[in-house]
Amino acid sequence: MDTEIQPDGRMMSRIKFDGWRDLTERIRDEVDAVIQFGIASSRIQEKIELMSLQPEMMSYCFNVHDEYFHSDESHPPVEIYAIHPRDELAEFSKAALEHGVKPEVETFYTGALWNLDFIRKQGLLEDPIWTTLFLGWPGGAWTPADPDSLLHLLRYVPEDVNWNMSILDPVRQWRLVRWRSVSAATFASAGRTIPTCRTGRWPGTSPNWSKSWSRWRS
Repeated sequence: MDTEIQPDGRMMSRIKFDGWRDLTERIRDEVDAVIQFGIASSRIQEKIELMSLQPEMMSYCFNVHDEYFHSDESHPPVEIYAIHPRDELAEFSKAALEHGVKPEVETFYTGALWNLDFIRKQGLLEDPIWTTLFLGWPGGAWTPADPDSLLHLLRYVPEDVNWNMSILDPVRQWRLVRWRSVSAATFASAGRTIPTCRTGRWPGTSPNWSKSWSRWRS
């Protein structure tokens, strides 16, 4: 990790390529696995170098990086700062296409979904697109881990995008996962799906939805 902001204006993770290669080879020697490289908080040059190891998927943050981790008061906090301009997102997505790597778009707030659609319109992201919605991650890109936030993000998930959640809130994470599952089951029983902007409609006023929401808040 960088310990201070660097001349490029960023404070990010650093990748040890040989270590990633060694770990990847060990996994593939044992199992036929789908391998996804995370560490979206590293610089694009390092990410593209890792593509040579041919992971099936790789994460990249489509909004700003502004994270703050301080779980142990006896150690200084770990902070991550970076802006990812759209030409950088295009460069990453183009390299991923050339290497046969499927991007996983990290979404901390709705601007990432706008960027996702912007890059897709350039023909640099193949459908279906994968995104993870980050809730409860501390820092300047924080989005609360609650139903309001999840529903707001889902209203703007574009068409042909598969999504999941990453919740960094030990108190709320399982309650929110359970709430999401119950809500999905409620809509499935009615022949509907959890709403996104692909239909242009948000059936968030149904009685069952409101009941599950009220139970979660209580």
